[in-house]
Amino acid sequence: MFKEHIRKLIEANGIKPVIQRPPREEMGDFAVPLFEEARRQGKNPAELALYLAERIHPNEIIREVKAEGPYLNIFLNKARLAEEVITHVLNKEQEDKKRGGILAVEFFQANTHKAVHIGHIRNLSIGEALCRIAERAGNRVIRINYQGDIGMHVAKCLWGMKHFNLKMPEEGAAEWLGGVYMKANKFLEAHSEFDGEVAEINIALHKREKEWTELWLKTREACLKDFSKLYEEFDVKFDRFYFESEVEQEGVKQARELEKKGIAKRSEGALIVDLSDENMGVVVLLRSDDTPLYHAKDLGLAKIKFREFNPDKSIHIVGKEQELYFRQLFRIFELGKFEAAHKSVHIPYELVMLPEGKMSSREGNVVLYSHLRDRMTSLALKGVKERHPEWPANKSAATAGTIALAALKFSMVKIEPLRIITFSWENALDFEGETGPYVLYTLARCNSIIRKYKDDEESVDYSLIDKEEEKQLLFKVAEKEEIIADSARTFRPHLLARYLIELSQMFNEYYHKERVISSDRGLSRARVLLVKAVRETIRDALTLLNIPLLEEM
Repeated sequence: MFKEHIRKLIEANGIKPVIQRPPREEMGDFAVPLFEEARRQGKNPAELALYLAERIHPNEIIREVKAEGPYLNIFLNKARLAEEVITHVLNKEQEDKKRGGILAVEFFQANTHKAVHIGHIRNLSIGEALCRIAERAGNRVIRINYQGDIGMHVAKCLWGMKHFNLKMPEEGAAEWLGGVYMKANKFLEAHSEFDGEVAEINIALHKREKEWTELWLKTREACLKDFSKLYEEFDVKFDRFYFESEVEQEGVKQARELEKKGIAKRSEGALIVDLSDENMGVVVLLRSDDTPLYHAKDLGLAKIKFREFNPDKSIHIVGKEQELYFRQLFRIFELGKFEAAHKSVHIPYELVMLPEGKMSSREGNVVLYSHLRDRMTSLALKGVKERHPEWPANKSAATAGTIALAALKFSMVKIEPLRIITFSWENALDFEGETGPYVLYTLARCNSIIRKYKDDEESVDYSLIDKEEEKQLLFKVAEKEEIIADSARTFRPHLLARYLIELSQMFNEYYHKERVISSDRGLSRARVLLVKAVRETIRDALTLLNIPLLEEM
């Protein structure tokens, strides 16, 4: 809000400024470096700073303007700063935003017949946070979940059920089927003589032959039922579910259209697109039996998605190991003149690893979501009981569940997506580290202060908020909207998570240094309002990151 005021004053003098926060208090609240502008105008930057200092006068917002060499340093009226920031936050005012575009955000994408593991949780956490941030920035967001419900992994799972004579349980089907898939996969690696049987099942499913189709639909439905429980637990609601089985026929159609155009060609019976000249290898769209592979299915998905929603951007949140895949897919979009061409974006993210190394659903050394949740809840419950032995069991259990979920989600969104996460149970739950529980504890501390203060609705003297730490807190609170805009523009939710950590650290340092409630009623009221502004900022940012709130811990 203050940057915009300063920007308009400087632009009125024919200069487009770069406005920065200087490193030291004596250098002002904002600094405008004039090197680049002076070079563009062929002038001396120090003279340009003097020129502006003579023309920008103090007002109700700006207390003082100084030219310091090639910089224009601007000092704000502290009382006005406090009043503007606090009233803006407490009145839940939002800056006017231009209407954004339509974003189709495709995330989660867990295959049926496989268990949900910690890697899926990173995808789900990033995806929902990105959607909420994009909506706040003015976009219309369509949440899409594209799931692999057919293909060789399903054929292996169904083969395993029949071969090992296994019966699906009533509860926990997704994890059980994932276990069958892993068992079958290991067995088949050592017994290639059964590969033909699996291939026959795969063909039978694509042809929708009755015997295998009935078992496939039954097991798929059980998986989807378990997934829906996860969505509810994570507070995620998808607008559209697509399945590979739904898009495969359209994919075959689009692949054949590419063949007619001469973009795709036959090679040993298979239909391929040769991108070798562009260092992207050969893409197989259809096998020799005309069953579609992943690229063909994605061609079908793109056609249906753009027909239904016509998004301005189609965003795919998929692991970094699929970067080549998406380069190939997007190039085929361009060659085939698909609507998705030049509108598709791949948001890659790195692996979640354990301290002992990489996980693999094929090998079976994954941390399943249910085990992860239960262990984190157990650890959190132990901590809650130590801090609050007087709490009833139901309150302790509910609080522990929220802490565990917040810890898990925050650990997934606080790291830049292209960095590998080495997940540690203890670190994720650390109340003193850069964690979800630390931010929640800061929120609880704000609430505790506010509860102790008996608000008598006295008038507020904002000039009492005059400590340097208070000013820095105000600037940090005011920075939130800029951080949200940057997160939305770059598709990087971790920027907002890092902001929350910094704000929490700054507030806790202030809390330990300054007494908020004292015998001075005027000072207490002003400081409590500052605490309220911090609290509302934390609440809002946590909600945008889809982190559950706790009012006391």
